Amino acid sequence: MLAWIAIGVLTIVSVLLQRVRMEDDVVPPASDAIVEVGNAEPDAQLLTMQDELAGRLTVGAASFFSPEDGAPIFQSQLEPLENGKWPQKVSRLLVIGRMVDVQEGLDGLDEVESMEQDELAISTIAAARNVLLAEQANEELPEAELEILKSRLGWYGLFIAREAPVETNMLAALLALVAWFGFFGCVGFVGLFVFCVLVMLGKINFRLREGVIAVAKGEFAQISVETFAVWMAVFLGLNTAVGVTLGLTLTETSALETSSALPLLIGIGVFILSLFALCWANVRNRSVGWLLREAGWHRGRGFFIEIVSGFFCYACALPLLAVGLICFLILTALFGDGSQPSHPAAEALQSAGAFEFFAILFLAAVVAPIIEETMFRGLLYRHLRESLNGYGAFAAFLCAALISSAIFAAIHPQGLLFAPVLMGLATSFCIFREWRGSLIAPMVAHSVNNAVTVSLGFVIMQAPVAQDAAAFIHSIAIFS
Repeated sequence: MLAWIAIGVLTIVSVLLQRVRMEDDVVPPASDAIVEVGNAEPDAQLLTMQDELAGRLTVGAASFFSPEDGAPIFQSQLEPLENGKWPQKVSRLLVIGRMVDVQEGLDGLDEVESMEQDELAISTIAAARNVLLAEQANEELPEAELEILKSRLGWYGLFIAREAPVETNMLAALLALVAWFGFFGCVGFVGLFVFCVLVMLGKINFRLREGVIAVAKGEFAQISVETFAVWMAVFLGLNTAVGVTLGLTLTETSALETSSALPLLIGIGVFILSLFALCWANVRNRSVGWLLREAGWHRGRGFFIEIVSGFFCYACALPLLAVGLICFLILTALFGDGSQPSHPAAEALQSAGAFEFFAILFLAAVVAPIIEETMFRGLLYRHLRESLNGYGAFAAFLCAALISSAIFAAIHPQGLLFAPVLMGLATSFCIFREWRGSLIAPMVAHSVNNAVTVSLGFVIMQAPVAQDAAAFIHSIAIFS
């Protein structure tokens, strides 16, 4: 009971800390911005990376259609910007004004201006209006106003000035992404359907149910939940301590200000150091080796077979992830504030060099899958599965999968509204943990998901031929 109280408290603390991080990343309202009299320049970026990527993807995708057919794409894909603050709204209206209807853009600017009294907002809206009026009259766009928009609205200013890069190979990049996720998504959908049918027909043997759980005496259930609680405390404590210390150091040490590699290396170190929580087994007079074996650190039915099962697990995760994405979109429409889900690793990719990329890849595709699968599917899920076994195998599996997946999603930095997406992914890992008994398949699936996301994200964000597609990758970036 004490272990679960600790897990509950630590989960809440983690969620609150993530909210603080997200609030720190959100652009402050214009009324709170420091304005220099005379030029009304902002003291911080008005748009986030996600805001710019949303526009890039929308423009890139709609460019493959006629203006009439592309208009609905602009309207729907840029809706999150409409729900944002005035910088997001003005950015959206610039795209609408150029690509859909100039008058609609001008009318929208009038509406936004009527709700703003801040000097920075008014001067930006005035610049946008002058540019759209010149666009409407087929006149040369005013250079001074374009410079204002480029400095304040980034890519959107470049876009309205016709200076945003045109990616001739962007269609190929998008098709490659669609082919990858389309292929594995179809394999996963069919495979998941066949798997469910075979389960209902009793043709699938679940190793976790028939093996470990069947002979469990309850000892592992108690030690595993205690170990998981200790790991959460160690991991959260190290992250918080390092975050505070590094944040203070970054403001004082110029050497660190120019290095994005150091935080990544520290992040890897924090993950690895958190493994010392496994030593709790020694406190309970058990070995770490025993704890890991019980948690699923074994070869299952053969190392190669388990690795292949991991790729199948990845494919089966995509349909569940898609269901979670639909739930996320619904929740965003109902409760969203216009902000987009974000992960520090995704933000680091935009300016990452080769070393930073490999550090992120190592963290996301090697360290995180091994440690998180050990803790969540190895310890927490197994504990819940064993503790609830008296209610029937299916009920125990369902409750264990949902509870462990909810905690898994809650401690990730993408926000609570994004939790259904992460839960869909985690539920697939639980299914294969139940089926295979070993953790190899969930680890491989977790690793493939993160490796694909990080690699494609890096290539698309860094490569000129595909930069506009970065929003697609970022929108599904799990980095779980």
